Amino acid sequence: MPLIFNLGHFPGRRLQKSGPVFAGLFLALFLSCFASALSSMSVPAVDANGQGLLTTIHAEIRPGTGGVYVDVQPFISVETQHSAKIAAEQAAKLAGVDLAKYDVFYKIVANTESVDGPSGGQALALLAYAEFTRKTVRSDLTATGTVEADGSIGKVGGILEKVEAAQAKGVKLVLLPIGQGIQNGVDLTQYAQARWGMQVVEVRNLTESIALAFSPTGSVVTVPSHPEIPLVLENVTSLQTDSVLPLQSLARRQIQLLTDTLPTLDQDSVIAQVLRQATNRTSQLLDNGYYYSAANEAFIAQIQADSYALSNVSKADLLVKLQSLENAMDSYVFVEPTDVNLEWSAGARLRWFWAKERLSDIAERASVADKAAPLLDDYASSLNWFSAAKLLDAQARIVGGRFVAMDSWKADAYRTMATANASVTKNPLDSESLFHLKAGLRALRAGDYLAAAYDAGFATAFTRARTDLLEIEDENLTAILPELSDLKNYSDSAWSQLYFAHGLYSASQANQSGDLLDAVNAVKLADLAQELQQVHSVLLGRVGQPVEPYLGPTVPAQSSSNQNPGISVSTTVQNSGLNPVWFIAGAGFLVVLVLSVMVLVYARRPRDLNKSERLDLLERGLLEGRISEKTYDKLNQKYGVGKTVLVAKSKKKR
Repeated sequence: MPLIFNLGHFPGRRLQKSGPVFAGLFLALFLSCFASALSSMSVPAVDANGQGLLTTIHAEIRPGTGGVYVDVQPFISVETQHSAKIAAEQAAKLAGVDLAKYDVFYKIVANTESVDGPSGGQALALLAYAEFTRKTVRSDLTATGTVEADGSIGKVGGILEKVEAAQAKGVKLVLLPIGQGIQNGVDLTQYAQARWGMQVVEVRNLTESIALAFSPTGSVVTVPSHPEIPLVLENVTSLQTDSVLPLQSLARRQIQLLTDTLPTLDQDSVIAQVLRQATNRTSQLLDNGYYYSAANEAFIAQIQADSYALSNVSKADLLVKLQSLENAMDSYVFVEPTDVNLEWSAGARLRWFWAKERLSDIAERASVADKAAPLLDDYASSLNWFSAAKLLDAQARIVGGRFVAMDSWKADAYRTMATANASVTKNPLDSESLFHLKAGLRALRAGDYLAAAYDAGFATAFTRARTDLLEIEDENLTAILPELSDLKNYSDSAWSQLYFAHGLYSASQANQSGDLLDAVNAVKLADLAQELQQVHSVLLGRVGQPVEPYLGPTVPAQSSSNQNPGISVSTTVQNSGLNPVWFIAGAGFLVVLVLSVMVLVYARRPRDLNKSERLDLLERGLLEGRISEKTYDKLNQKYGVGKTVLVAKSKKKR
């Protein structure tokens, strides 16, 4: 089963092979370099069953040209490779050495089929730093967290499971990303010390991490001080139109649900403290006109509360709850969209499909999970997304307007989905983009072209922002953060105004904390506002117009795979005599034929391709759009590659 370190955001690159002879010689040389590895660490991870376990990571440097290599057994995702690259770069920078003069070799030893995600970044950076400085990492240490391009330590998932796995192996010091010491209503920084005699310490950046990681083994470290900096918010109320006001009322209802939950909790518990802090933040946000941000803060806190309330539920009982939720969702009937309620109807339908996509994901993981715990957060997310969908649908019902046939947007939905697919293919490992692409596909198959077009807008905006961010130097990132004065440019769309304001909130958080991920989120939300305004303009323009014929190919069958869905749809609506279905089908057949010949040729070479190499070949074909997901699955099964997981689950953000 795959081992999930955690999901990250940036694509990496694979180690290329140049023929069987060279590859064999290189592999022998590569593996030999670990015979005298100076630095190693036990690093926590979470497997596909949601179980915490420790892996072992070795590191060594040698004179070279700046290469960063990760052993390919087990299978290593491109995320993990990119994480290793960033970790080595940041370690070299802090050690004061020129990475271009060295090659860094990592070997990950794990009892699993694959390693996925970048949450081992902090550990990789510490090991590289140890090699560059010839220092020794304390032997009773472990660390988890991503390393970002500015040296900050980013948040990851599975914290509680990782800490439990670490204490079971006698680890005495665990380094976590700042803000993640509280898990499931438990303050691990206090609980671990009292129960296990283990220090759990939050670190903001790699500099703080290094100061602790090289302390004497067995010693008690001084916890870094992280004074809370007040959040400065500019009031955006006057810059938004009255069209956003319904969300102010909906946010108040969401906050009231949170307030009603508080009396049911032990008021001295950590989860009660978390909920009180959330209600205080939401009040500040509402007062300053950040209506979506307020609703989102309350939404996230409610998910934590619901997940905490179910912490002792059995897997069997959770499966009953899942079925009950799915039945309720399937029986729900949305109000028909109109020219006036279009955005609220779209918002409601989107959240229904997000919940449905998450439930499908839970069902797949439930088959291998032996307990309910790994599924609780996603169940709580689905539950609350459905609740939000009903609130938004209730708003759509009272608005009224002229009925619009769903088929009016069919051609637009297919076109925007094709654009989204092309965007995600270029940057396939952005978790939010892939999620929205899959949810949009689900809506497309269901004939909900309104939701499909909007979700395609989410996927396109997020991948475009991520691609742009890769080309920007870290010190210049603040120059592209959304600015207050730009909010007035989005007056045509309520959701564009709300999401842009949410981006301003993220920018304020970035200025408060210096967290690169807050800045990245701000840029993505600004791009989302721009994309949704365009989508809204196009869809609204179809009202009262003749339905545009769609002659493109049908949607591919639903797949439970976490791979890139690999959509194959036409980017234009054809009205000529040549039906593009036959053209695309013929081209697809030729591509499949050529790829099949390639695979057969490779299979007959003197040196048989191993599973990882076959998987690499097929994945490149899939992600470059040369084969469809259906073809990928057939060849995957035929040649014994077996399933793999390209991405893990992202943290719920919206």
